[in-house]
This record gives sequence, C-alpha cells and structure tokens, in this order.
Amino acid sequence: MEKLRKNPGKRPSSLISRLKSVLYFASACFTLLAFNIFGVEVLFHRHIQGRLEQVDAIQESFLETYLADAEFLANSELASESASAFAPKAEQGTVTSLDAGNSLNPLVYWNPNPLQADHKGRSEPLVTPKSRETIIRLGEDWMNGRSAFERGRIQADLDLFKLLHPFRFWDIEHSSPIDYYVSKRKFVLPSTLPVPETLDLISAAKVRLMKGATDGAPHAALREVRKLSMLLLETENFQLVMSGLTALELERRAYREYVDNGWIQAESWKPINQNTTTRAVRAAQATAGYLRALTRPELLQQVISKNRLPPAFCAAVNEQLPLEFAIEDQLTGLWPWERHYRPGYKQLREVAEQAKSVCRIKLFRALDEKRAFYAEDPHAPWPLAKLPYFRTLFALRDWSGWPTHFEAYQRR
Repeated sequence: MEKLRKNPGKRPSSLISRLKSVLYFASACFTLLAFNIFGVEVLFHRHIQGRLEQVDAIQESFLETYLADAEFLANSELASESASAFAPKAEQGTVTSLDAGNSLNPLVYWNPNPLQADHKGRSEPLVTPKSRETIIRLGEDWMNGRSAFERGRIQADLDLFKLLHPFRFWDIEHSSPIDYYVSKRKFVLPSTLPVPETLDLISAAKVRLMKGATDGAPHAALREVRKLSMLLLETENFQLVMSGLTALELERRAYREYVDNGWIQAESWKPINQNTTTRAVRAAQATAGYLRALTRPELLQQVISKNRLPPAFCAAVNEQLPLEFAIEDQLTGLWPWERHYRPGYKQLREVAEQAKSVCRIKLFRALDEKRAFYAEDPHAPWPLAKLPYFRTLFALRDWSGWPTHFEAYQRR
C-alpha cells in the first residue's frame, strides 16, 4: 500500500503499455493474415482458377454423352457377361461367386516386384521378353505372328488359360502381393500398386489366339480369351479393367482372321461389338473423372443414381478416391476465410461408403477405416506447402494437373 501511495500512476501506465503491445501484435497478425489471404487469392485467380474452370467445363460438356453411354452399357451384351462392372446395381452387395485369385495370383507376373520375400508368384513374365518384342514389332498385324509361333520363335506359358472356366471373378487383393499393403494399411499411389503386369497378360492373350489359328481349335482360344477378359473386368482394378476391354478387342480381331481364313463360320461365335467396347473404355475412364472433390454436386448426383452405379464403379473408386483423400487435409482447412472444399469431400465420403457396401476394395477399405491416405507435400518453396492458405493453393495446382480421364471423349 505504501508503494502504491508513493507511485500512484505506475500501475495504470504499465497496463496501458501492455494493452498497446497486445493491440500492436494483434494488428500485425491481422495485417499478416490479410496479406497472406490477399496474396493467395491473387495467385489463385491468376494461375489456378482457369485450370479448375477448365476441368469443370470438361465434366459438364461430356455429361450427356457419358450418361447415354452408361445407359447403353447397362443394357448391352457386355453387361450380360459382366454385370457387376458395367451394369452395377446400387444394392447388389459384394460378389460371392467363385474367386480365381487363389489359382491365378501365384501364376501371373506382378509388377512392380512384390515387397514380401515369401511371395511365390512368377519370377518371369508369361511371355518371354524376346517373344514380346517380336509381338510388339508386328503392331496391328500381330495375328501374322502365328507362323513365328509355329516355328517356336514366340514362346509363352499359356497354362493359366486352362484354369479360367469355373471362376466368376478375380480378386487380386487376396493371397497376393497386395496382402502386405492391406495388413500394414500402407498407402501407395494406385499407379504404383503391384498388379499382374498388363502388357504381359495382353501379350499372353495374343499368343493364345495365335495358337488357336494353328492347333485346329480356334473356338477354344476365343472362349479362353473371352473368359480372361471377363475376369479382368471383375478385378476392381482400373489398369486391369482397361486390359480386359483391350483383350476383347484382340478377340474380335482374331475372330475376323479365323472367319476370313475359313477356320470358323461367322455365325459360330459372337464377339463383343466394337461400338460397345469403345463406349465402355471411355465411360469407365470418365467415371474416375467424375469422382473428384471439386465435381459439382449436381453433376455427381447424375453420375451416381439411386438405382444404378456408373460403369466400372469399383475400379474407378480404387483409382481416384485414394488420390482425392490423400490431399483432403490441404483442401478442407478450417482457418478463417481459408478456401475449402468440404462439401465436395462430404459427397466423396458418401460415395466411399456406397462403394464399401457393393465392392470388395479391400485395400481401400483398410486405408479408409484409419484415414491412412496421405500425399507428399506439393512441390512448393518451403515452408509454403505447410502454411494455411498457401497449402490449399499448391494442392489445387497439383489437383488440376492430374489426368481428367476424359481424353477418350475428347479424341472422338
């Protein structure tokens, strides 16, 4: 009390000084925040907004054609053989028919090499590298390689074709190198996940059709390649689904060769129409193109109807949603006025839940349960990739640079 009486003005002066310091600090923080937001918005409108608008314009411009393709495929000859891939029902549930995985996974060549030391898969491709080179050099005239096959210049292990008949689908995530990623909940980009090498499978299909031209049993070759195609369509893997559609093209090419040479009667076999496979390829790709965080809700609601899911839905989920969820943290920020896309991610979460109810998608399911999707920091000067506002900007830049999956529509 004595000190206060001797210095009556000291305490108020100190309090005012502290309040001024707090005010200056708050003003500096607010100024820095405003500067950050202003700078990010300038960069967004100058470098990013145009890209995002371009993706949106592409999605909208092909929607009508895509929906027509989806309707066509749901009632096509392809759907009658591969309903869960090209006419999937929203209430169908997971496939429970006979699985080819236990038989085929150890017999195919996986790429990249598996991480598990105890994996007992093939150590070399079905088609020898030299034979593959020969086939590649033949290009579109690959059926002319049948003479080289007869002379033993094209060699391949075709035993797996004898095992295909009893199976309904092919689970590549069970008793395979992918088991490791499922058990560890280890995230890798879909493009780098180990899968049966597609070029090897396509080369093997070509050799099997060559053999059908030389062994007097062309119908058996057509049946076996058709069966391989259907199993590939049921793998729920985007690369392998595309390979299955490619194998159907090979089957049709061999069929014409067999008919033209009088080895079979035209009416004795019915290949999948080229119009069907063409529409299937572009629609399957576009399904992945619509499963994106920035897709407008009104577009996605038309793509995924209440009664029918889009073409190659499970494969598209496996292909695209891991990428979208890997940058979710950067695009759903909670800082004041930070640009975010939480509504888009909410609808993708709904898509993920629907996929988990109708697809196997074991690795995706395991990662999604623990929110174990992650991405490397965007390519940006440190520490901008970590800072609020700026992290969103660089994540959007990366997002807009990903494939749109509408290239097939743009080429037509």
